[in-house]
Amino acid sequence: MNRYIEKQKSKDIQNKITQNANRHINLGLFVYFAIFAYLVFTILNFSLAKKTNYILAEQSSIIESAVFNGLVIKKEEIIKSSHNGSVKLFASEGKKVPANSLIACVDNNNELDKIISDQMASEKAKQKNKTLISKQDDMYLKEKIKKYILNKDKRSFEFVYDLKNQLAISAASSANTIILQDNQLLNTIISKSSLKDFAYYTSKSGVVSYFIDGMEDITIDSFKPADLTRIPVYNEASESTVVQKNNPLYKLTDNYRWYLAAKIDQVTEQQLEGKTNISIKLTEKNVQMSGTIYKIFKEEGYTYLVLEFAKYAEEMLNIRNAEFSIIFSNTEGIKIPKAAIIEKEFVKLPAASLFPSSQGPQIKVYNPSSKTGGKDEEAIVNINIYKKEGDYIYIPTSSDLNIGTKINYELEGNQIIDYMIAESKKIEGVFVINKGYAAFRIIEPIGFTTDYVIIKDNTPYGVKVFDRIASEAKLYKENQLIY
Repeated sequence: MNRYIEKQKSKDIQNKITQNANRHINLGLFVYFAIFAYLVFTILNFSLAKKTNYILAEQSSIIESAVFNGLVIKKEEIIKSSHNGSVKLFASEGKKVPANSLIACVDNNNELDKIISDQMASEKAKQKNKTLISKQDDMYLKEKIKKYILNKDKRSFEFVYDLKNQLAISAASSANTIILQDNQLLNTIISKSSLKDFAYYTSKSGVVSYFIDGMEDITIDSFKPADLTRIPVYNEASESTVVQKNNPLYKLTDNYRWYLAAKIDQVTEQQLEGKTNISIKLTEKNVQMSGTIYKIFKEEGYTYLVLEFAKYAEEMLNIRNAEFSIIFSNTEGIKIPKAAIIEKEFVKLPAASLFPSSQGPQIKVYNPSSKTGGKDEEAIVNINIYKKEGDYIYIPTSSDLNIGTKINYELEGNQIIDYMIAESKKIEGVFVINKGYAAFRIIEPIGFTTDYVIIKDNTPYGVKVFDRIASEAKLYKENQLIY
């Protein structure tokens, strides 16, 4: 009997263990399937959810400008030959030379070749393995060809011939230029020979050029609006090694000051009113420079502008017509699309009402509560974002902060102030989605175009560089989770 009872007890215990084990297995399977279902739901929800379009906040600028075609005016002196004969050039294109520098010599009987043959022989031996074109001329030719390739679609067909003439003149002048190491020796040789009356020296310092375009007669004093329509005609006589009497040998350009004249519209005239200095950008060279307004004048109903520059004269040496932009303003900051901007309601209250705490700025408010039978109930509200203007701040409206909300704060000297919020206004901002939800950030616009806005990059509680900004704010709500 005892054995039977013990056996039955043992069987009951075994059944309980089995039941408990089954219960644990069933619970484990339920938890497993619940987790699996959650993962499947999350994956499907993410894959089917509308993807967020955003832009990265980066530094940029908005430039307000107007484009014009201008005439370059320089102080240029053309030196003409007084004789017929073979010409030898002693300065490369674009070289800056001091006064009394030997530039050219006209040799009718090849006397110069005979006199300096020994000197040239030694120089040729030194440069046997070197290019016949100087490094400066080589760079100039390459730059001319590069500019033509980059801008060929913007140029008229006639510009091809102008380019051909310029390259031919440069190549010829370079090939015909004698570069001697000992210029003093050369001057001595010529001064002691009959060629001294056929040598041409500079009367002043400047930059040497062999490009004669027929517009060197235009000076800052003689300029008239009709000059803007004149077309440069390059003198091909400089391409030859032989020169005729009264033909140009070279020209000497002032390497300090130059001018840019253009016809402008009425809007530009108004923009320039009261200004003495402006910035321009040369289209061809992609260079920005500052100039002085030399004069603005009217003639036959049109307005003309003349600018004066004290730099970059060498870069403008062989440029007669130049497309340029007058820069009225250049606003720098963070560039965002207008579609990213949204407005949020803010209430106005004294800045002194905020007090610091371990949780950040806070404010003490009083609002009617059903718990107190409609009487005001005190609450401490954390302030996460605000905009300060003078002695006041603007805080986003909420259930605790709205028109009619009472606040209480203490000034120095234990003075207690009771204040009721009575004013609100809408403030522009964007949704920043760095942390996976749409967080409102204040913006301060400082520049505009049709589709974009430049905002400050140092606005308190505002946008910072590299923030991710929702590009279409109307598609989201504040604090909305972003997948």
